[in-house]
Amino acid sequence: MSEAGRVLSWSKAPWHASLAPSLPLDPRLIGQLLQHISTRVAVIDRDLRYVWANDQALGFMGLPADQVIGRHLSDVLDPGLYRSFVPLFERLFAGESLHLEGWVDY
Repeated sequence: MSEAGRVLSWSKAPWHASLAPSLPLDPRLIGQLLQHISTRVAVIDRDLRYVWANDQALGFMGLPADQVIGRHLSDVLDPGLYRSFVPLFERLFAGESLHLEGWVDY
């Protein structure tokens, strides 16, 4: 599917199905890796609330952590962007995987 300069590819296979088995990683190490990579990472729970965001994501939003973490997406995102994300999250939380290529307007 293509929309607004983006290519969305959906799969019924779980996102982790293609990953090779690996050694368990220390959660502190994972947290440090995610905090210091140059990619924006935010974790959203099933209630569509931010539970974690790295500095890249917070910097992109232009907001401090206390104005993001624990807040509902609709409180942080532009209303139009929020509405466009809801159907994606519904499918993701239903178990589908999404590969997105292209730009996302915030």
